[in-house]
Amino acid sequence: MKRILLLLVAAALVVPCSAQNKAMEKALGDKFAFAGLETAKLVPAFATEISELKTDPRSESNPMKDEAFFYTGSDITKIPAAKVQAYLQNVYAAVKKAADGGVVYKAKGYAGDQLGEQITAAPTTDKPAATVMYLYQHDGVWFNISVGHKAYYRKFTKDYGEKWIGVGITVKEMLGAVE
Repeated sequence: MKRILLLLVAAALVVPCSAQNKAMEKALGDKFAFAGLETAKLVPAFATEISELKTDPRSESNPMKDEAFFYTGSDITKIPAAKVQAYLQNVYAAVKKAADGGVVYKAKGYAGDQLGEQITAAPTTDKPAATVMYLYQHDGVWFNISVGHKAYYRKFTKDYGEKWIGVGITVKEMLGAVE
């Protein structure tokens, strides 16, 4: 009888966690849909694992909110740069499509010495973007979607080690003027 009672208590503790995870996944999916993007299109064809992180892998002390990253695993360096850029171009096109139609739009690219350079065209193999952040506005709230290929962060490799291709969506009000 005690064993049955313990099992029932354990089951009661597990169910809310599972329900909470499903609610979190649904909320994240809703945000992608809200942005006018299909989640399936944001997942690289070469991704081998999909993970939702509680913290930024570069800093355990920085919690990540409303973000999803799609990992390719340890063999990311074997993926041709052209394939990565084709993927980034697809995401760029999807984000721009979602932002078109009178929505204020701005993009910034981060690639080596070009840190913080403003870009207005999709990344190419000639001019790769390590991370591209897209900002757009909906109902007075700023959103950003960032796409990154960490393999391009050569100087950071020794600090962080892990290489990944990530797509994250952060839903928050952006402070400051964005042209």
